[in-house]
Amino acid sequence: MAILGALLELAASTTGVAAVEQHAAVNACQLEAGPSRAVTRVIDGESLALDDGSEVKLLGILAPRALDTTATTAAIWPPERDAVATLSALVLGRSIELAFANKLRNDRYGRLLAHAFVDRDGARTWVQGHMLSQGHGRAHALADNAACLDALLAHERPARDARLGLWSNAAYHERSAYRTRELMRLRNTFQVVAGRVRTVVEKKGVLLLNFGRDWNDDFTVGIKTGKLLLEASGGADAVRGLENRQVRVRGWIERRNGPYIELSHASEIEVLDMQDVRKSSRIAPTDTAATGGGVGAPPSASSRTGSNAQQERPER
Repeated sequence: MAILGALLELAASTTGVAAVEQHAAVNACQLEAGPSRAVTRVIDGESLALDDGSEVKLLGILAPRALDTTATTAAIWPPERDAVATLSALVLGRSIELAFANKLRNDRYGRLLAHAFVDRDGARTWVQGHMLSQGHGRAHALADNAACLDALLAHERPARDARLGLWSNAAYHERSAYRTRELMRLRNTFQVVAGRVRTVVEKKGVLLLNFGRDWNDDFTVGIKTGKLLLEASGGADAVRGLENRQVRVRGWIERRNGPYIELSHASEIEVLDMQDVRKSSRIAPTDTAATGGGVGAPPSASSRTGSNAQQERPER
């Protein structure tokens, strides 16, 4: 099967030029071309049934579900219902092109792990980008496979800022790193959290970003130094330089003394104040970042290939 280096090219605003220059890899999404299949059923806001009997999980997007809250079914949870309706209008009964981010193409349930593209009104549309830009999902990274996270975040950002879709619902609002009781109540859920990093320390091969004085009780983010060495030159140094910086992070809340997020990839750290951001870092500056349009741009040819490992998302 031919290798398709997919560069998901997003339109840069005039204020986004510096960010694009600073983060050379922004929007790069290296994919391998896969088969075309017809969509016979939309299972949920991130999963599709195909005409050959297989199912596909759309990589890099977490669609809203009733299980995100105390709601019991999609029928009574509007964000999930709206996401399914939007995805159905986009792909149901149509052919989609699949593209893979690495060699591990199935999760433990046998579902394909892929990006999807569909022709809509004569334009090639990236399905994940469209859903994020309409506010019907949250971008996230899988361990060792975040090649598309910059592009996903760029599509999510305008919807989040405009409170479109799920972002208008308080259940999905950005959380404060200092509201530790609230974060503990939200453990085992995926959350977007913002705050100022107080200290960065390394312990047993993990860089720990502490957001308060008491690491036993306050919010902490961890990322393994081994991941950083593989992800970018100078990545670990960039994380160490985040003390006193305002950042946004995302991931699954767990309890390790206080509330804790273990990052899958350094790109899940967004720097919100731009002073002296290191150019070598995969950590993405966001206040002047390029923004995407309403749909994902079609891929173009490149000789580069994606990473070779995949970790599926935790179950909710």
